[in-house]
Amino acid sequence: MPLEVNSINPIDSRLAFSCVSLWTYFFGIFILAVEATNPLFLLVILIGPVATYYFLLQISIPQPNLEIAEEILGRPLIPEYTNENDCDEKEDHRVQMPVIAHRFAGLDAPENTLEALEVCYKNGAIGAEFDLVLTKDLVPILFHDNELDRLTSATGELQRKTWAELQNLDVSINHPFHERFVGARIPLFEDVIKKVIEYDMRIFIDIKDERAEIARVIVETFKEHPILYRRAVVSSFNFWIIYNIRRRDPNIVASMAWRPYYMTYCKYSVIEEECIPYSRTPIMYYWGRMLDHGTTWFFNNLAYRLTGFSAVLLCKDIITAEVVNYWKLRNVRVIAWTVNSPLEKVYFVKNLGISYMTDSMLGN
Repeated sequence: MPLEVNSINPIDSRLAFSCVSLWTYFFGIFILAVEATNPLFLLVILIGPVATYYFLLQISIPQPNLEIAEEILGRPLIPEYTNENDCDEKEDHRVQMPVIAHRFAGLDAPENTLEALEVCYKNGAIGAEFDLVLTKDLVPILFHDNELDRLTSATGELQRKTWAELQNLDVSINHPFHERFVGARIPLFEDVIKKVIEYDMRIFIDIKDERAEIARVIVETFKEHPILYRRAVVSSFNFWIIYNIRRRDPNIVASMAWRPYYMTYCKYSVIEEECIPYSRTPIMYYWGRMLDHGTTWFFNNLAYRLTGFSAVLLCKDIITAEVVNYWKLRNVRVIAWTVNSPLEKVYFVKNLGISYMTDSMLGN
């Protein structure tokens, strides 16, 4: 009995895109082979890379002193499979920081608040991460989302609000432990900086604002509080923000955050069906995919040389031993985010020897 075959075969978009990529690749090779007979082409193909190399050397910003970076990031962790006899036997007084409180451990207390900072410090946090953004009137505050809806009773875009409109909002109303933190407010950046200096904590300032004024705020804050040069890391998904900050002040230690398909999906998951694209229009979707290929190559090959960042904050789902070693050869520390599973916490520290960011300090 013959097998029944569906008469209608839907178009497989992934296969179609792969076929286009394959023929684009072959066509590129064909063009190169034809042009290789042109002496002018050979001259350009030789001069172009050399000129680009020396140009990039001129605009690149070197990494800060490795000892200063390690004073903030802590001494490197040692995976369990490493032979401890190969390590330096001298007494090491550098801090060790396997755990970093993400948004001041936003599951234990309302995220990015002074209340959460106090709770995560009491729970043993040596390092903490928080989100920096500017209000409409350019007041630096701590907040993660573009919209106010998730954390407050207000609606609308945060950057369209003045500090006067934001300062009395209660950010605890949707938190699981709301009763303990009633009245928690959005804090000023300056108030948080004073507190973390008092606690002598290591901090990761994750910049969520892409306006040019943010670089000025960071540089002026470091000048006003010089201890931050040995206690703070400035981070962003945006290459230009990090570059502009370190161009103004090369002594600031920086990191870059990255996850797969940043240009395609506003919400990413290793399960593709759970990813949410910025646009479902085919042209915009595949334009985003093309940008992702370019930005991924740029991040892995050029960004660290141009900005001189000392750490990468990577989505936990894409970190392997090969990834850790790749960045280790470039004197760049890998930090995983956001790790909340106890088994994953053990895996990153014991197996890969890297620090992780977590939403809860309880049980670490």
